[in-house]
Amino acid sequence: MGTISDVLYCARDWIGYSRWTDPEEGTVFGRWFAEKTGEPYFGTSGVPYCAMFASYCLDWAGVPCAGMPSAYCPDIVSAGEDAGATVSCEDAEAGDLVLFDWGGDGLADHIGIV
Repeated sequence: MGTISDVLYCARDWIGYSRWTDPEEGTVFGRWFAEKTGEPYFGTSGVPYCAMFASYCLDWAGVPCAGMPSAYCPDIVSAGEDAGATVSCEDAEAGDLVLFDWGGDGLADHIGIV
């Protein structure tokens, strides 16, 4: 099993990646997710890839996480709450997942890695 340092190493390796300059259709994380889950839509759709990126980093590092792999932020929130794995912003540490509700509608729309 991997460590949080492995997750951060993986994430850092992708700094600068852009779906707009990816030579293939979709995103590298969408293609990975499609293969991992058997859901081909994500491989070529070009949908926002933040959750698939976080899933990829965790999987690459061998770090289990409730609700992962996922392409849908609200499911990740629910899984984290069900697993009792949520912390306050003040208690977040490097490697924790942070979810954002930019729309203010009570549903997470973005995820990042602290």
